[in-house]
Amino acid sequence: MQLRRRLGLRLVVTLTVVLVLLLVGGLGGLASAQKPAIGQGETPTSPSLPQDLIGVGAQLIPGKPGIAKLSTPLSQLYTNWLKSPRVAVEQAAHLGAEVEGNLVKVMLVMLDEASASSARAAIPRLGGKETAYYKLWIDARVPIPALGDLASLPGVGLVRLPIRVVPVEEETALAQVGALVGSALTQGVAASNANAWHTAGFTGNGVKVAVLDSFKDYAAAQAQGDLPATITVYGTLDLSSRHGTAVAEIIHDMAPGALLTFASPSSVTEMAAFIVALAAAGNKIISSSIGFYNAEPGDGTGIIADAVNTAYNTYGTLYVQAAGNQAQYHWDGTFVDSDGDGYHEFASGPDEVNRLGMLSAGVSLYLYLRWNNWPATDQDYDLYLLRWNGSSWETVLCSCDFQNGTQPPTEGIEFTTLTSGEYGLAIRKYSATGTQVLDLMGHNAPHFEHNVSDRSLIDPATSSHSFSVAAVDVNSPYNLESYSSWGPTHGPGGTLTGGLDKPRIAAFANVDTWAYGAGGFNGTSSATPHVAGAAALVLSAYPSYTPEQVMTFLEGRAIDQGAMGYDWKYGAGRLFLGSPPAIGDSYEPDNSPAQAQWIAADGTRQTHNFHVAGDEDWVKVNLVAGTQYIFQTSNLGSNCDTYLCLYDVDGTTQIVCDDNSAGGGASRLAWIPYMSGTYYMVVRHVSGSVFGTGTSYDLSVAPAFAGEGFGPLTLWLSDLCIAQGWANQNAYPRTMGDVNGDGRADIVAFGDDGVYVALSNGAGFGPPSRWLQDFGKGQGWSSQDVYPRMVADVNADGRADVIGFGADGAYVSLSTGSSFGAKSRWVAHFGTNGSAGGWVSQNIYPRAVADVNGDGRADIVGFANAGVEVSLSTGSSFGPAALWIRHYGVGAGSWWTQLLYPRLVDDVDADGKADIIGFAWSGVYVSKSTGSAFGSSSR
Repeated sequence: MQLRRRLGLRLVVTLTVVLVLLLVGGLGGLASAQKPAIGQGETPTSPSLPQDLIGVGAQLIPGKPGIAKLSTPLSQLYTNWLKSPRVAVEQAAHLGAEVEGNLVKVMLVMLDEASASSARAAIPRLGGKETAYYKLWIDARVPIPALGDLASLPGVGLVRLPIRVVPVEEETALAQVGALVGSALTQGVAASNANAWHTAGFTGNGVKVAVLDSFKDYAAAQAQGDLPATITVYGTLDLSSRHGTAVAEIIHDMAPGALLTFASPSSVTEMAAFIVALAAAGNKIISSSIGFYNAEPGDGTGIIADAVNTAYNTYGTLYVQAAGNQAQYHWDGTFVDSDGDGYHEFASGPDEVNRLGMLSAGVSLYLYLRWNNWPATDQDYDLYLLRWNGSSWETVLCSCDFQNGTQPPTEGIEFTTLTSGEYGLAIRKYSATGTQVLDLMGHNAPHFEHNVSDRSLIDPATSSHSFSVAAVDVNSPYNLESYSSWGPTHGPGGTLTGGLDKPRIAAFANVDTWAYGAGGFNGTSSATPHVAGAAALVLSAYPSYTPEQVMTFLEGRAIDQGAMGYDWKYGAGRLFLGSPPAIGDSYEPDNSPAQAQWIAADGTRQTHNFHVAGDEDWVKVNLVAGTQYIFQTSNLGSNCDTYLCLYDVDGTTQIVCDDNSAGGGASRLAWIPYMSGTYYMVVRHVSGSVFGTGTSYDLSVAPAFAGEGFGPLTLWLSDLCIAQGWANQNAYPRTMGDVNGDGRADIVAFGDDGVYVALSNGAGFGPPSRWLQDFGKGQGWSSQDVYPRMVADVNADGRADVIGFGADGAYVSLSTGSSFGAKSRWVAHFGTNGSAGGWVSQNIYPRAVADVNGDGRADIVGFANAGVEVSLSTGSSFGPAALWIRHYGVGAGSWWTQLLYPRLVDDVDADGKADIIGFAWSGVYVSKSTGSAFGSSSR
């Protein structure tokens, strides 16, 4: 045969890495639990076909065409463009590239963060626009003719097609089951004993859970009662599939009191950024039934793994991840070539073709190869898709990316068969001096002839802090689903030994949902939300638990299956919550002043419960005369309504009481004792007959300055003040922002000769140092009213940057954490010049910076004559100004001065998007952001 590239119009070369939905049958037969039907899977292979490629005239092609730092499809797209732009655009879809005009979506894999910062600044200069960023990954739209220049930027390891989500097609076996009419309840609620926890009052109440997925028809599921009436949306949702709708249904069934947030990352770069942002937003659980191939070594490390670790360690967020459905579509092993022909031998013989069986035309194949030389390698292997032509194996397609020192050790093929026939895979060593561990995985693939189920986990189920979930049938005897991926992870760097123990637990498949009908939702995709919902129940019972404690609780109660103890198929065993915690009160007896329990006046919370009808909870506390104290209840259960009374030192003289603080069920008192001593409090339920389930509450006493109000005045810095020459705020504005990403607000001051920063250490400000010789009075920024300067995080890296509104537009200097970079103009608008909009005064035409669309990047909000204009941040520039509402302007409501009618921008409803707050003559008006406009104002 001849092994040759055939990259013509009729062949499809696509991205090496694809982010996918882990759904049995959900991607045209992905990881199906049943044996695929003829034409959608494999038929028995004929033993007569030769397996040794050297015996059929294999001819290797010397060298590799293309550009080393462009992936195979982008290299061909670029080469085609240089020959004929029209032909290049016509062929783009066949190469898996997404092209609009002359712009193509790409992903830059950088070698270090400093180079990543430089590349992000270079993308606009090349005519491109950044769309997502996280650490060493940058997604962007760039001109096709600029691909060569992009690949030559310093620190670029590889420019490739983005790692994107594969849409779920509705004509799959999963969707064909049909939606149920009316509400559906997963059988996993009973199988896990979650129903007993519900009865006991534990519903996940108030626990925030984020779901990463696609959410087609979720509003219809809400109308049926299968999803909560209120759902928070982060970013722009993908509505192409019901997959995430079904996932969210299960979480809602398991934890009906949980607060759900939906997010749809469109690439692995966005996925990493979303994980950290959602954790930072207070989501204590993230449920992910999506994954990806070839972006990480599969050993628990990598960029997504880093994001998972940040969520876990920094924000206390539990990341629950589907283990994968790849047990029958995976092979790994050490490269073997006993006959020296350059092809790996899957078995003795030599057997150099891993056969996929007889496939009909129109079958989609997703095939991925990686090896243990991360993160960049000069060990070069290629992946071939072969077809038997009746007399020999011929090359259908080759993934032949360069690996010459900067590129990741990966190859991948996405291909739809054009003709029926016997297909197989071959791995060729193009240029390698070592004996690498090869890892071959299929998605939406027929079973491999040579299959290894061990280490078949999909990423990021391999991440060190990922709570990875296997799938068992929801019906007794709860057998492991045949597709459910096995552990462990690969060892360090992708080796065969020394891996982490994953998956950690197993949960339920073949369950009822509204989205997919009776018994229609399966795969590790359906198993994962059962565990996420169970975790929410645990947190509602034990709100102080860390992610590790939640995992330990669930693993400790899991029912062992398979090999005794932990194993790499079931993890710790099948999800089972056991009995719910007994509802009681550890401070009993406390039913009279004589039985009053001590409580500290330092803000420490005690958790009580009305455990019998007419229960009273008495406490006593030492108070100091002349100090104002706050006495309050909080964190009330669903059936709790407290009545709080304070008594004098004798325990019998009532001083003051409160029923509903600010109209709610909680109680709050503020009081200053006239003399020091021991005082008493009692908490009763407003309805003395209510007790038990849902009647818990927290009680605390604290000085007004301890967690509420302000503490005593203290001097933190003897600089940046009038005495040091900072005469007034208009000439020398000073503001606050976290410029180094440590979570503490720092002073940013604009002086004569530049921008000075005094970093906060939490107890004081350090000495000011100049971070940038620009934006100062001596550089022409003479007035805050004419040339306002602000600080905000415009690129979602956690560090506040400088934004200055000059004569010809808005300028930005990005923070590095120790300085501000050189300023660059991000938008030619919002400046004083007529060509830049004529924004001559901050008092008349105020400008603000805030994240109005929930992507984590601060945008410009300008109050113009005709209304409010917004320029959205891309992370490297501000987009064109658009009018979001015809109000709050000089000519749109007579908001003619910021001094009398101030307008602010902040998130008033905790949806992650900043809203407008305007202080008018008759009251305070709010216009909420939808992410693309501001709604009508309401008082």
